[in-house]
Amino acid sequence: MTFAMYEINYMKINYMNFIEKVEITRKTKHCVWRGKNRHARESYYQSYHDTWEEARQALIVKFKKAISDDMRKIERLNENLIRNRDHYDQLREMKEPK
Repeated sequence: MTFAMYEINYMKINYMNFIEKVEITRKTKHCVWRGKNRHARESYYQSYHDTWEEARQALIVKFKKAISDDMRKIERLNENLIRNRDHYDQLREMKEPK
């Protein structure tokens, strides 16, 4: 099976979260080809999108999730801090039994 070589401008989000324009030679639902190299449309390090706006929206979703995850971590740390302060205060006030 042969494919005609054609170039399509695509937007790529790289591992540093920059959106850059790249040319691909072929695309499927899950993959894109840059020259003879096949890349998954979505991976941990990069993703490919049809338009700049789609790439921008993907980054917005990614950072909203990261912020939400970080806020949950902060809430858990605050709960631990309060609990540890309570234990510390109880220990400071504790007297040796007679």
